[in-house]
Amino acid sequence: MPTGLTINDAILGEDGQAAARVEQIIGAEAFARYFRGQSRIEATKGGVRVVAIAAYLASMFERRFGESLRAELGAVEFTHDRPAFAPAAPEPTPRRAAPARRPVSHKEECKRRLETFVVGDSNRLAHAAAMRLAEGDAGITSLFIHGGCGLGKTHLLLGIAAHVRLRRPDAHVRYTTAEAFTNEYVEAVKAGKVPAFRRACRRLDLLCIDDVHFLGGKDGTQTELLHTFDAIGLEGSRVVLASDEHPRDIRSMSQHLVSRFVSGAVVKIDPPDADLRRRLVEHLGAARGLALDAACVGIVADHAGRPEARGGSAREIDGLLVQVEAMRRLDTESPQITPGLVKRALGVSEAALSTPRRPIPPAAIIDEACSALGVDKAELMGRGRHRRIVLARAMIVHLCRRLTTRSYPEIARAMGRPNHSTVITAQQRLDRQMSEGGVVAPDDAPAFVGRSLRELADLLAGLVLRSAARAG
Repeated sequence: MPTGLTINDAILGEDGQAAARVEQIIGAEAFARYFRGQSRIEATKGGVRVVAIAAYLASMFERRFGESLRAELGAVEFTHDRPAFAPAAPEPTPRRAAPARRPVSHKEECKRRLETFVVGDSNRLAHAAAMRLAEGDAGITSLFIHGGCGLGKTHLLLGIAAHVRLRRPDAHVRYTTAEAFTNEYVEAVKAGKVPAFRRACRRLDLLCIDDVHFLGGKDGTQTELLHTFDAIGLEGSRVVLASDEHPRDIRSMSQHLVSRFVSGAVVKIDPPDADLRRRLVEHLGAARGLALDAACVGIVADHAGRPEARGGSAREIDGLLVQVEAMRRLDTESPQITPGLVKRALGVSEAALSTPRRPIPPAAIIDEACSALGVDKAELMGRGRHRRIVLARAMIVHLCRRLTTRSYPEIARAMGRPNHSTVITAQQRLDRQMSEGGVVAPDDAPAFVGRSLRELADLLAGLVLRSAARAG
């Protein structure tokens, strides 16, 4: 297994390390959306095995992530094993019979627990409702959480699922997304396996569905979810849903389904206030291993909270901390993170706060790299294979991975590439050249001839950060 994880490998064990590495490669958001609750990840002798709860999911995972995972991990097998997640035998069985439980890594259980959710005035009601439902409070059997992106909805859903699994080891629990639910239902219809799909869903003690707004306009899936909702409710089971919008505001959503959604608890998560932003900075900074004093925490929190920053969600705060971390690597003069360094990283002037900016977008990195290396953007996006174009592409991928939280597929889309295997190859080639002490050749970038590739990458990173600081 590749090394370099930032978590305690001894605690996680081999399967936990494998899951952590997969999450590191594809990005935390994609991992939570597609893999968590719908697969388990096992370490094998030569690589990794991804075991999905359904054949169609195994195929989808391989199509979307196979190339990037194999490029980093070597041998990656995609398979499915529904019995390992929930009973699916067609013959009648006792409803509460304990399922063969899927192995859950230490990281899966701890990273998104309800106990690790940072609570403030803006999310206190949602967290309290989540705790009540997870503890089995008879007064709340369905919960609908809504709010903007990056505010913690997925954390709460995963936390509820983990809490119920720990409290009731025999419970049938599933976390999924509305997109995955739709795809599985469509696959069941095509394969003539709708009864099996319904049995699997309706035996659950807890069903958590994220991104419910995805169902807008999908009449067939809405009807199936309505029947599932009713069937689960009749058995005394619980349903937790999350959406970017209030149930009544989701476009093209069945009024029958909306009625079911609002029949239970409906709670909103608002953007964090100043106090919660500070605690989020402390929490997320500690998770990244950043030693931030009170002054540094205040700068990041204030910068995230200005109106142009759109509320300062946890996701945006984490993006700002990525930039602080990147600037820290560039600044070799001071062993500590100082307020001055944080201000430079975030584009905050010493005299006054400048107009705040969001985390660095790939487009800004592309612009700076093309300008510095003398490459036209049309050439970069095209099929040209001149050495300077190839170097520019590789440097852009390197900088996107270094200065942002974007995954390989997201970087590929920003660069106009048809698939992300090309950007992975570019990154691997540049990493190898850097490790071998490679230098810039005359055909690569005339302005930087003789400099090491690692030095060029640092110079470009500095240009990007300074440009972002000026743009604010």
